[in-house]
Parts: sequence; C-alpha cells; structure tokens
Amino acid sequence: MWLRRARREHPASAHPRTPAARPAPDVRSTNEFDAYLEGTYADWLLANGQPVPSWAWVNRVAHASLEELDAIADGQRLALEVPEVVVWEAVTTYLAKEMVARIDGDLTRLRNLQLDVVIPVELQLAAHRWAQLAPVDLASRVLIALHDTPRA
Repeated sequence: MWLRRARREHPASAHPRTPAARPAPDVRSTNEFDAYLEGTYADWLLANGQPVPSWAWVNRVAHASLEELDAIADGQRLALEVPEVVVWEAVTTYLAKEMVARIDGDLTRLRNLQLDVVIPVELQLAAHRWAQLAPVDLASRVLIALHDTPRA
C-alpha cells in the first residue's frame, strides 16, 4: 500500500474559508507524482497547462486531509473561471459533502473511507487514463461506491 508523506501546512488552510476563489491553484508539488499523492493532481495539471482527465477530480477527495475535505465541501474553488473547471468543482464539492456526512469529523473514518472506497474508484478510473466521463457519470460512480457506507 502507498504511504503518504506528511502534508506541509498551507497558509490558505489555516482558517475556514468562504466559497471564494483561491488566488491560484494550490500546487505545492514540483512533480506530477507528488501532486497525485497530495490530492492536487488536477491543480498541478491546470497549473502546467495540461488537460485534466475526469478521474483526476476524484483525486482531490481521495487524498484530502480532513481539513482539505472540509474546505472542498464548503465550496473552496480554484481561481480559474473556466466553465469546465467550475462544473468539476461542483462535482468535487458534492462528493466532499457526501464523504463528510459519512465520517462525522473522524480522521480514522476518513482514512478508511478513502482507502476502502474512494481510492479504489480513483485507481479503476485512472486505469483508463484518458477515458473522459461526464461530471454526472463520475459522481455517480463514486456515489455508487459510497452507497454501502453509512452516514454518520
């Protein structure tokens, strides 16, 4: 199993945020691999002018810390006002809300939910790297996987 490196504290995550745009994509990593493990793969691709496969939006919630998941669920957005990105942000916000409802602020529940449910969906979708799914289809796949996970 993959081990995650300790997250570096990002100033934007130090306090609760309103649904406002961040100044720029949060790209802490200098390489694609680290961005994947940190849950910032979509941000990294956008910051580097590359297309974002639909599965990369699941990466945001699959590897988010408790604080990051809460921020995504609260509507934290990227600074980009590209219509495609806005739709995907709405999907990740919805998925984050569904996950938050199932973990009740419990870090152990979050890790188990990510490892047992969300990361397997992410990996299954990533196996077909550039197969594009519509936002509703991607959300449906994750929600189906979450279906048997009780809400807190």
